[in-house]
Amino acid sequence: MQPDEIVSEVVKRYPDLSRCASSIERAFGVLARCYWRSGKLLVCGNGGSAADSEHIVGELMKCFKMARPLRKGFADAYRAANEGDAPPWLEGALPAISLVSQISLMTAFSNDESAAGVFAQQVYGYGHKGDVLLAISTSGNSANVVEAAKVAKALGLKVIVLTGEAESRLSEIADVAIRVPRREVHQIQELHLPVYHALCAALEAEFFAEAPVAYSAVREAVVLAGGKGTRLRSVVPDVPKPMASVAGRPFLCHVFDMLRSKGVERIVVAIGYMGDTIRSYFGDSFQGMELVYSEETAPLGTGGAVKRALGLVRGPWAYVLNGDTYQEIDPDAFIAASCHARTKAIIGVRYVSRGDRYGTLETDDGGLITCFSEKLRDAAGLMNAGAYLMRKDALYGMPDIFSLEKDWLEPGAGTGMLGTARMSGGFVDIGVPEDYVRAQTMGEFQPKSRRIAFFDRDGTINIDTGHLHEPDKLALVSGTAQLIRHHNERGDVVAVVTNQAGIAKGLYGETEMRRLHKALDFALAEEGANIDAYYFCPHHPDFTGECSCRKPAPGMLLRGLWEFDANPDECVMYGDKETDMRAAQAAGVRFRWISDALEDAQEKG
Repeated sequence: MQPDEIVSEVVKRYPDLSRCASSIERAFGVLARCYWRSGKLLVCGNGGSAADSEHIVGELMKCFKMARPLRKGFADAYRAANEGDAPPWLEGALPAISLVSQISLMTAFSNDESAAGVFAQQVYGYGHKGDVLLAISTSGNSANVVEAAKVAKALGLKVIVLTGEAESRLSEIADVAIRVPRREVHQIQELHLPVYHALCAALEAEFFAEAPVAYSAVREAVVLAGGKGTRLRSVVPDVPKPMASVAGRPFLCHVFDMLRSKGVERIVVAIGYMGDTIRSYFGDSFQGMELVYSEETAPLGTGGAVKRALGLVRGPWAYVLNGDTYQEIDPDAFIAASCHARTKAIIGVRYVSRGDRYGTLETDDGGLITCFSEKLRDAAGLMNAGAYLMRKDALYGMPDIFSLEKDWLEPGAGTGMLGTARMSGGFVDIGVPEDYVRAQTMGEFQPKSRRIAFFDRDGTINIDTGHLHEPDKLALVSGTAQLIRHHNERGDVVAVVTNQAGIAKGLYGETEMRRLHKALDFALAEEGANIDAYYFCPHHPDFTGECSCRKPAPGMLLRGLWEFDANPDECVMYGDKETDMRAAQAAGVRFRWISDALEDAQEKG
């Protein structure tokens, strides 16, 4: 299990902790960033909370729920220093110190100076900027714990407090306050245990569990499309920046075009400024890709916007792109770079001869980022191209509002969690007027003479069994796969246009339909054929009223022609019903009966 899954599972077992879930997440983030930067944890509390302090250190300094390998290179270093192998009982550790164990120091300081300072003195001696103090107090007002927190803040440590639900002196001081919903001391302590167990298990998973690797093709993307485009106002005054017209189409269309060509099937569009303009233009699909929207109702910063959008991603990895930047992605390069054990994000990078606009970054021999450099006019090197491959849980533990660049990427340099993949192909950032003008003439954005081969589904590609939605009942019409492959080889777009009245009638849902389409894709792939886009109508006049997409209406074909910027005179529609023919005629597309087309193909051999 990954850290977010561990915390969710604990909250599920202890439903009362749902009120603390966000603060537990933030506490995990503070602790993880401390350990990523080679920091340490100090823990203190009184009475039962002192016992908890010792308990926490025990879980962090040795294995808790899983084996912990030693740091890379330690075995060789041990062998060189001792002329023998490291003992098998030695384990990986997360540095933590309990401040309640130093009996001699604590009694001497209490007797000679002040009992209120027994923890504060240790914080002053042990603590360094970047470390974390976990202060435990059921009341939140224990004097010696409060003094320790005050010294920690002065030294630049982050302070996490674990208390009850009441406001307290500690909750006012803390960077993160986990206030469990209880007021009685014993009940507060009962809920403290699952909280710190969740944190210890999540941290262990973060640093010692096998991290997910993008072994297979990535099918989802996040596109940030909430920018105002302040610098473009002189040339693009009335639309959000990603909707600025480039070569006759909104810039976002070109970004989506590229993603579809790389195998993306689902896009989470992060919208903010004039977001309704984007939503109303694209709707819930584009070129067969599913579109969902992550709406920013108040400014979240780039990091907050990405974090919220990643929450809507279904798979373990997703591409993340800026909606005002075009960078042709290289899926193979991204996937290859995800093999590093602790990598959370792969940044697409390009070589630049001048770093005055974007700045540059440096990597080690394995491609892991070691530092980001300032924007210097004469500095050549690698730049961040604004395209990423990120784990779905990459930003777990970060606050809801933050800058991806300043608060996550730059502090992450040198930790091993940021990798790189070299990008080539087209690139432009339309954020400034001169590059927006340059984009108008780039070859990637010029109108393309696309041809579309539209296919009805039931009775044309697969045998019509009536409201088909179960994959195990799918059977192909003989010969159609070869016809589809012929259009693939010609470079045509192949699009399915299908009436799905079963959805309107409640016989199945879109999820079941998409599952069937996956099965159809696999069946066709075995024949060397591929479908580029699916268009479906979920309506029926007797159940949902009239619509413009259900065949014989031409809506699905017209949408395909528009999305792919295709000339209807160069397109064709294959079908087996009169409604297919009438839809094609209404869209201005040539129609062929599938039986005639298959017969002709058979005669040609």
